[in-house]
Amino acid sequence: MHLVCLGVVRKLICLWIGGLLKTRLPSTVINTVSQCLASVRKHILDEFAHKPRSLSEVKMWKAT
Repeated sequence: MHLVCLGVVRKLICLWIGGLLKTRLPSTVINTVSQCLASVRKHILDEFAHKPRSLSEVKMWKAT
């Protein structure tokens, strides 16, 4: 869990958001993904410890 959620996936997302220009995603795509994560948040049950956050908060993502 921690290797996937906080290891490889986090590194890939950081590269896609702020990496080199050839690997970086366009800001429109980043905003669209962030909006989708925010819209899913209201449908997540209270039993889940962590709800989805936007891509701008990727440094604060947690795995449980």
